[in-house]
Amino acid sequence: MSGPRPDRTAPVVVTRRRAAHVVHRRILFLHGLGNSDEVWNAAIARWPDPHAELWSADLPWRLDFPGEWRHGADLTGYLAEATAGVPGTPDVVVAHSFAANLLLEWLTVPVRPTGAPAGAVLVSPFYRPSPDAFGWPDLERFPQTFRRVIEAGVAVHSAGRLAPQRLDDVVARVCDIVGPYGWARFLQTYLATPWLRTELVDMPCLVLAGADDFCPPAAESIALAGALPDARLHTFPDGGHFAMVERPDAFAAAVATFCTTLRPRSPALFEEKTV
Repeated sequence: MSGPRPDRTAPVVVTRRRAAHVVHRRILFLHGLGNSDEVWNAAIARWPDPHAELWSADLPWRLDFPGEWRHGADLTGYLAEATAGVPGTPDVVVAHSFAANLLLEWLTVPVRPTGAPAGAVLVSPFYRPSPDAFGWPDLERFPQTFRRVIEAGVAVHSAGRLAPQRLDDVVARVCDIVGPYGWARFLQTYLATPWLRTELVDMPCLVLAGADDFCPPAAESIALAGALPDARLHTFPDGGHFAMVERPDAFAAAVATFCTTLRPRSPALFEEKTV
């Protein structure tokens, strides 16, 4: 990590994670619901491009921040705040799960938002192209499926170090912190995906999915990649919802390769810097 941690009492905490002496591009990582920017640690440690300056944001839906984001806030505004925290704004935003869907909301507007990146990487996004794709059976099982996603995240982060009872206790605690209102904000975002104006996303995108992800299944990433004007799809064999933790080398390589295909927005990015 580069430099001291900023004030963590703020809703959005942007941190430069890795500097570069010659900066070709700046990349910002956004975590999903109930996680933190630590979810990117393994991938950042393995980043193959020495000319990438890496940034991450802790967002209000992390576990150590109060829950006002659950009640009526414009959640895409937090993404705008995160991108504004990167000097010159990021060239690529990499967003996972809940944040990937919020990034889509932010980008699917008629006028390109201030601070929008040159490219976007959507990791395990939730997407259904038609409202008819949702039914009552989905709503009946979604709460338990949500708990399974939380459990998968805790298990991946703990790397098998938690005994089964301890794992259950931690998962229950995380679910309690997210709470019904946090879960409802996620569900509201998911149910709105059929109305996303995906044709308005005017930048190259990379959609990443784990072949073994159960929520959302890889089929939803395939559908989203097909709905975006300029998107590539990459699926990780033996990967689940947290490919950046489960397959960090492959994840870092896939995203870094995508980033190098984008034209930098400013020649100034190639100027040598002392950091």
